[in-house]
Amino acid sequence: MEKSGLTLFSPFEQAIDHFVYKPVTNWQRFFNPQFTFNYNPEDQDVEQHVLNRVGSYGRQLSILIDMIELMQSRLLDEAQLNSSQKLVAREFARLLEDSRMAVADFNGDRKPQTGDKLLAELSALKQRDPKEFDAMKKALNDIINET
Repeated sequence: MEKSGLTLFSPFEQAIDHFVYKPVTNWQRFFNPQFTFNYNPEDQDVEQHVLNRVGSYGRQLSILIDMIELMQSRLLDEAQLNSSQKLVAREFARLLEDSRMAVADFNGDRKPQTGDKLLAELSALKQRDPKEFDAMKKALNDIINET
């Protein structure tokens, strides 16, 4: 009887055989280390140069998100979007709000949510995840009905 040769590690054997490992000591980042695990280590120097000159990936993403928000507010007519495109627009709005709230949390500037904003978030949750919405609704009802 012939063995198939499959083991627990079979799917990963080829990746391990072809993994490129080139240890590099970069004393420039000694007090603020960054570890880069990628398949194209030849780009490490250019990536580090971009980070040093332009800023962190978070800063770069913030600029891109702000630009997309500007373009969306000026150019996007949501009435012409189909349902999947509207979902993408809502997810982007959520990403924008979540990222701004995270920065505000970090800076200690977060203000309590207003009722309108909370209602809008609950409405979006109802469409996105009805089960989670039902659980939230039950929890809110429990709080409201406490006496």
